[in-house]
Amino acid sequence: MKTAKFVFAGVVALFALMGCNRELAVSSQRGGSGTETVGIAGSAVDTNGRPVSGASVKLRRADFLDTAHNALHKTNVLGADALTNDSGKYFLGAIDTGAYKIEIIDGDNNGAFLACTVRNSDSLIVLAGRTLKPTGLIVGNIPPSVGGGETITVCVYGLDMSATTDSTGDFSLNALPEGTYSIRFISNVPIYYSCDTSGITLASGAKHDIGQFNLPRTSGKIFPADSVVLSQILDSNGLHSMAWQSLVSVGPWPFRITAINLDYKNITVLPAQIEGLSELQSISAQGNSLSGLPKEIGSLRHLKTLSLTNNILSGLPGELTQLDSLTNLDVSNNRLSALPGGMENCRSLQVLDAGYNQITSIPEDLFYCNSLKAVVVRNNSLDSLPQSIGLLWGLNFFDAQYNSLYTLPWQITRLPSDRRFANFDYNALCGNLPQDIQSWLNAASADTNWQATQICQ
Repeated sequence: MKTAKFVFAGVVALFALMGCNRELAVSSQRGGSGTETVGIAGSAVDTNGRPVSGASVKLRRADFLDTAHNALHKTNVLGADALTNDSGKYFLGAIDTGAYKIEIIDGDNNGAFLACTVRNSDSLIVLAGRTLKPTGLIVGNIPPSVGGGETITVCVYGLDMSATTDSTGDFSLNALPEGTYSIRFISNVPIYYSCDTSGITLASGAKHDIGQFNLPRTSGKIFPADSVVLSQILDSNGLHSMAWQSLVSVGPWPFRITAINLDYKNITVLPAQIEGLSELQSISAQGNSLSGLPKEIGSLRHLKTLSLTNNILSGLPGELTQLDSLTNLDVSNNRLSALPGGMENCRSLQVLDAGYNQITSIPEDLFYCNSLKAVVVRNNSLDSLPQSIGLLWGLNFFDAQYNSLYTLPWQITRLPSDRRFANFDYNALCGNLPQDIQSWLNAASADTNWQATQICQ
């Protein structure tokens, strides 16, 4: 069995041998239970060749966009964060296969931007060292429509970076390292299509003006049947006069509704007719007074994001488990006492936030969702966890703070302990844990002082 200590020692040795001048993949097997991603290592120096300590290192998937949709647990599902050590080195653990962008920024706005592809799930990738240079900015203008009022969000692919246009349509993306960028423009009203522009090359310390960029206009229409359903949703909540343009995103012809935003609109009910919005990919209804959901929501087979935080939900329909495209489910800050059984059918689920409820137990089958990357169940009434938690090898974040956990299943020790991804602060894990579980907690806990926070009789 290789421990995190030996893995990192191997990284240091590779740096010494290679001088960090190229990329190398090293296979690393985990004894007895298959393989897993070890991680990505690299280093940063200043323009004088001295190691840079404390620089922020952010890894994101190459197609990541800094939008409200991705704000929840962005570092847990879509990438990872780290800081360079005193030798200027960094290590990003538990990275899945795929294409990524890495941004390194120090405290003086010097940075580097690089790409990395993880091709094998059992590889250690050692990247060439990078010199941090002064950052620059990208500016431009999106001409506002007649009458104005819209806001365009400008996002950089692969970075935690976005900006919004002002009343004249100007935007500025600041503190960008030198590199070549792709940008997406997203309108908050459906009179424009979202679109991309790529190949924007920025030199160190420079300002790149892309000039005026005209977004393609939609017809401003909605598919007739979707329009009827939207009216029924609004009418059911006494919102007869609300302008639909501010609530929905519409795809190209035939102009189906793909996203609906009902945040803080005093919504009390989602009617059964919502099943008619069959192309919906996102529903956000945060900060309302929803006490339940219609069983018809299970018909929305394209739904990827369901955000219902800060409502008064007392239960979730079993039909929710039919959403096999669902990737993000946020039901935090409600009144739930349980999660529905059958959650293993949500085979695409990556992020679950069920914090700040009254949940007393987690169904065993929830953790059969091996796609889960981030789970938040903090501030509930849990006294135990199901044994199936040991199946979540891809888990990057687990928050179970402020519960009543007095023990943990031994299966949890199957999860990698070479990264601090778990938080069990403020439970009742008091001195009666088997040694193997306690050792795992010491290695995996985000808070190295987790024992001192336990509430013991």
